[in-house]
Amino acid sequence: MLNTTTSRFLVAANPSSLPMFEQSLFGPFTFILQQDIDQYIPYVFQLLAQMLELQTADIPAAYRELLPFLLTPASWQQKGSIPGLVKLLKAFLARDSKQMVATSQYTAILAVVQQRLIPSKLNDGWGFELLEAVVQYIPPSDLRQYFRAIIVTLLTRLQTSKTDKYVYYFVHFLLFAMAINVDGLTPDYVIGAVEEIQPNLWPQILTNFVVPQVPKMPTKDRKLAAVGMTKLLTQSAIMLQEPAVQAWPQAFQALAKLFSEPQYLTKDKDEDPDAGLTVIDYEEQTAGYQAAYSRLAASETASVDPVAYVRDPRDFLGNELALHPPFAQALASAGPAL
Repeated sequence: MLNTTTSRFLVAANPSSLPMFEQSLFGPFTFILQQDIDQYIPYVFQLLAQMLELQTADIPAAYRELLPFLLTPASWQQKGSIPGLVKLLKAFLARDSKQMVATSQYTAILAVVQQRLIPSKLNDGWGFELLEAVVQYIPPSDLRQYFRAIIVTLLTRLQTSKTDKYVYYFVHFLLFAMAINVDGLTPDYVIGAVEEIQPNLWPQILTNFVVPQVPKMPTKDRKLAAVGMTKLLTQSAIMLQEPAVQAWPQAFQALAKLFSEPQYLTKDKDEDPDAGLTVIDYEEQTAGYQAAYSRLAASETASVDPVAYVRDPRDFLGNELALHPPFAQALASAGPAL
């Protein structure tokens, strides 16, 4: 199989060479997928994702023809394929979201997230990564009719099989959805979906999960968390209404800790890997031989700051409070509580 480093850097230096690589590789890749050659499939997905990420023009038809296969349940049964599949579907969302909306294929991605990944303790992290890509690239107006059901899925798993890792992913997703700069995607878009499930549910989620988790966010997530909390505290009309307004001081205090306290990282031993395994986990672990996931280092792209539009989170907080006087008044009123 072609060296992934060669393809990545040659195409970066000469983008016109990408069709040559695609023409050479799609035949063997299709054969590997059709013949279900387990040991190579994880690599194929990663290389396809790399080539799709390098696209700068319209997506070639060969990729779109592959998408229905990627969304079948059979493609997700091998746990070693899941990271590469997630990377590939994220590339589809980033490069071809208009087509996915036109064909409603993003709803099949949501089905994978809700039915296969989030219920699994082994793969919930991949589910959240894919879900965040959906939220980032699918217009909120198209996603709205499904967003309540997404939140129900997340809360069901939180209620039935909660882990510390899952709480982190859950809070990260909420803050991500509030923080990213997408027209129509506001804190109240997220909170409104929660409140549709049960009135006054948001203040409970905020005080029981978001507020305790925010100061613990790892270094790589601190900027995102700060921006998400700032937008929650300065742009949500619901946060100024009862009973959510009662949690406003606690939420601001969590944001203040994020700015002022040293990084909080736990080094506790991992949980027993078999503790609380879900039905889907058991199905995956007893499916016979499965190719392990092997990451192709050269297929990895540099991480992108999802809140690059904010340079300094502290300045952002100050500016947002100045732009939204009612929230500045809420801060002044909360002074004694802080």
